Amino acid sequence: MDRSTTKNWRQNPYRYRKNMSGEATFYSFIPMPLTEIEIKRTDKLALLLQQTEAILSELKRESLSLRKEKIMELQRLEAESSWQLTKGIRQASYLFSEVLGDVILDEEDKVEIENTHKAYDYAINSLQDLPISSRLLKNAHFLMTNSSRYNKKYPGEYRSTAIWLGRAEENLKTAMYVPPIDVDMNAALNELENYIHYNDKEDILVKAALIHYQFEAIHPFIDANGRIGRLLNALYLYETQIDPKSILLLSKALQKQSSRYYKTLQLTHETSTFEEWVYFFIERIREAAKLTIETIRSMDL
Repeated sequence: MDRSTTKNWRQNPYRYRKNMSGEATFYSFIPMPLTEIEIKRTDKLALLLQQTEAILSELKRESLSLRKEKIMELQRLEAESSWQLTKGIRQASYLFSEVLGDVILDEEDKVEIENTHKAYDYAINSLQDLPISSRLLKNAHFLMTNSSRYNKKYPGEYRSTAIWLGRAEENLKTAMYVPPIDVDMNAALNELENYIHYNDKEDILVKAALIHYQFEAIHPFIDANGRIGRLLNALYLYETQIDPKSILLLSKALQKQSSRYYKTLQLTHETSTFEEWVYFFIERIREAAKLTIETIRSMDL
């Protein structure tokens, strides 16, 4: 455990679980239940929500005349942008080209991008028959990771072992972040699913921000958690009719602030305060709506 994590453990022992003993000891995160998080209602938040809802309403109007093939093109662009964000490709905008920015795509990259789109398409269409659930996310993950890169990463299955996030030379003891082990992970996933379906006290956009944070904090898969987490948001905004055609280019907006995106997630883990994350994420939804409108208007309809 590094110095900063040790400090967090001493200040917030209920947020971390001590695992193993002796030299093998490491501490894993325990996510706070979303129902225990209270976001203060301020004038600043009210204005942000008002502005974001206004631009989302404009996006709805812009999308009314979109043909199916244009909707699919926007959904494909969002899936590709989500893959780019995971790979650290900044603000590339070449839809399924051979080159993304300075990165030349190899065949495995192309397969992975296509699989990401297949997962998005499957998940959105499956909402007609399935609720947002572990079953739906696991199925989408299986499609998304159906390539040789993920042969040993259990496609479509939640992890049963501890993982860590950090530099390659780090480990469970020294990593920047260790997600919850399976017992805490499963409890947090159940709570998240209940929150999605049964908590109607929170504003939808605030709720979307908290849902995304919680999924990334849980990190239930060995790999592709970022893409599945952004897909989860697409599903939630689609189901709540915030984005009724599922065309919001959220990943593209997050790309523009990718460093802040990851830093704000980590800061929320460390401080157990959620306001900065909520403001950041809703701002990105607002920016994504603007980007999507601009993209629609630039299309040959």
